[in-house]
Amino acid sequence: MRTFLFVLTSSLLGTVSAHSQVNSWALDTAQVHVDGTSTLHDWTVQVPDVQGTLVLDGDNLKEVELSFGVATMAGGRGVTMDDKIKKALNNDTHPRVQFKSTQIKSMGNQIIASGSLNVGGVSRTIEVTCQSDHKGHYQATIPLSFSQFEIEPPSALFGSIVCGDDLSIQVNLEFKGN
Repeated sequence: MRTFLFVLTSSLLGTVSAHSQVNSWALDTAQVHVDGTSTLHDWTVQVPDVQGTLVLDGDNLKEVELSFGVATMAGGRGVTMDDKIKKALNNDTHPRVQFKSTQIKSMGNQIIASGSLNVGGVSRTIEVTCQSDHKGHYQATIPLSFSQFEIEPPSALFGSIVCGDDLSIQVNLEFKGN
């Protein structure tokens, strides 16, 4: 009887674990940029250094972690403006912008990830709504503001040109299963 219970329990546990398989996916390609405004013109900062992982339980997204390197961000307006970006985001002490999910809801092709976003040493809870093809491709537009993270908007020419407070992060990510 003990042998029968052991075999039955083992086969049931084997069946449960076969249906609930946790996989980690790594970021394969990323296109990320930040859009904003100023008193002179709209601007875009390219974010080439993007790292990330997804954790899936079967087909269900369970966890997302993303980080963006500040040192490589480029606004296309030269070294002086790039240095202002690095200074505003506290690159010396916080070289990466980091997001870690705490809760994920999935509704068809739409995924809502709530979590902690750390920018320049200031963490805020945000909610990111993205579109997914359920094959590793995720796309989102994330509205944020400088003031939300206690950042003084960069300025130039002794304050005559000032960035607007509102930002929009455009994210297009492709993950591959391990």
